[in-house]
Amino acid sequence: MTTPDAAPPLPGFSLGAQGAEGRIWYGEYLGRPAVAKERFSKAYRHRKLDEMLTKQRTVAEARAFHRMGDIGVRAPKVYLTDVASGLVVMERLPGVTARQAIIEAHAAGDAARVEAVARAIGDMVARVHAAGFVHGDLTTSNMIVLAPEGGGEAAGGGSGAAAAAAGEAAAAAEAPPGGSASGAPRLALIDFGLSQRAKASQLLEERGVDLYVMERAFTSTHATCPEAFDATMEAYAGSGAWSAAKGPASAQSRDGTLSHLQRVRARGRKRMAFG
Repeated sequence: MTTPDAAPPLPGFSLGAQGAEGRIWYGEYLGRPAVAKERFSKAYRHRKLDEMLTKQRTVAEARAFHRMGDIGVRAPKVYLTDVASGLVVMERLPGVTARQAIIEAHAAGDAARVEAVARAIGDMVARVHAAGFVHGDLTTSNMIVLAPEGGGEAAGGGSGAAAAAAGEAAAAAEAPPGGSASGAPRLALIDFGLSQRAKASQLLEERGVDLYVMERAFTSTHATCPEAFDATMEAYAGSGAWSAAKGPASAQSRDGTLSHLQRVRARGRKRMAFG
C-alpha cells in the first residue's frame, strides 16, 4: 500500500478520503466537478495477482456505472477509465449522502422527510435487484440525495441536507431520472466496487446478503430512527420494478428474497452469539 501523501492521479485533484481499497480524490475534469477513485497496489499480494485483480475490479466497476443507467438507476457518469493504474474518473453528483439527509431530517423532527428518503432508497434498491444486480455495500453513505438541477454543491462538499431538499418540489415537476412528479427525493447510487451481476442459482442468497448489509448499516448509523429501515423495506417490497420483471427477477423471486433475508439474519445472529 502506498502512503497517504502520494501524488494525485490528475493535476489539481485533492485527497478526499482513503480506505483499505483505494483513495477518493476531488477535482475538475474538463471543467466539470469530478471524483477520481484510485485503487492502489497491495504489497502483501503477489504482483501479478494484484495487477489482475486491480484491472478486473476497475473494469467491473466502470461497467456497473454504465449498466445502472439502463435500468433507471441514477449513478455517476464515467469520464475516464485507466485500467492499468486502477483509476476511474467520474461525475461528482450535486447533493448530500442519504446518511446525512436522514440524520439531519431526524434531528429536525421531520419524520415525513425521513420516510420519503427511506422509501426512495427502497425503490432504488428494488430496481437494482429486479435487474439481477447486487451492490455489495448498501450503506446510506453510498447513496446520494440529489440536489435540484442547477443547484446545490457536489456531494462531499458539505452543503447540508437542506440544500438537497430546497427546490425539490419544483424539480420534481420535470421528473428527471431518479425523481418523480410526486416530489419524492431523487437518489443516486455510488461505489460499485463490490457489485456484481448475480448468477440465477445464487440470486436469492446474494440479494438476501445485500439487504442484510443494508439493514446492519441502518441499525448502526440510524439507530435512533428504526422506522427508516421499515419504510425502506416496505418500499422495496412494493416497488413497481418487480411487476415489470420476469423470470428470476419476478415478484415471486422478490418474495423468495425477503424470505431468504430471514435466513441470513439467523446466520448473522448465530455468528454474533458464537463467533
